[in-house]
Amino acid sequence: MTAAGTYTLIAEAAGYEKFETQVTPIRGGSITQNIPMTLATVAPGDMNGDGAISLADAVLALQMEAGDLGFSLDVHKQADVNRDGRIGVEEALYVLQEASGLR
Repeated sequence: MTAAGTYTLIAEAAGYEKFETQVTPIRGGSITQNIPMTLATVAPGDMNGDGAISLADAVLALQMEAGDLGFSLDVHKQADVNRDGRIGVEEALYVLQEASGLR
């Protein structure tokens, strides 16, 4: 049985924005809550979706090019800088230029 009170419900999933709300369990302790999950907006080149373009993104792009990773929750499709449906050398070059201030 859940103690009376208000609780913070947090839902997090890779590739989605964090959802947070306050809930108060009904008598008996059960909670029913619809959770709207919104796809995270990822900037071109931000392979890991952390909000920054860094060498970590270049490494992920090169791992994709080498076939070490497929599109997964760790590499965002929205990071595809030239919109060719692939993550590879072009993205790695873009990231390196962005991270070094050349872009």
